Amino acid sequence: MGRYRDRFAPDELAYNVGGGLTVQDPAAFTVDGWNVSMGYKLSESLWADDVGGWVKPEFVFRCDVMENLFYPDIPNPNRQIDVFETQVVTAGVNYYIKGHNAKIQFNYNWVIEDDDNDIAGARETREVRNDNLVLNFQVGW
Repeated sequence: MGRYRDRFAPDELAYNVGGGLTVQDPAAFTVDGWNVSMGYKLSESLWADDVGGWVKPEFVFRCDVMENLFYPDIPNPNRQIDVFETQVVTAGVNYYIKGHNAKIQFNYNWVIEDDDNDIAGARETREVRNDNLVLNFQVGW
């Protein structure tokens, strides 16, 4: 879990779609975030003796949430900043080839981004979906 407080410099934050809003005297804002991770390794489980020696997968799950999207406030763009969050939910499998020295990772990330489409004069924070599939080969020595 994390929290920080910050402030943009004047005219640093702009929103150019439709209104050309710019924050000229930005107020300080607070941003929060957190994550949780868990994994389950079959080779070190209660069933390790029942599965073959070649079965070495680790099932992983992770959820990250961070307020990381900043836009000028529509009613008060000179001073206020709207902060939206991004959530990334990851599910995957790690396969250990040689202990922790070599492994293959296969993860899918679902990216969920806040928007303010439910208020009048709203804007979308993103135009595309950012879900992604990651295949990674990791080697250490």
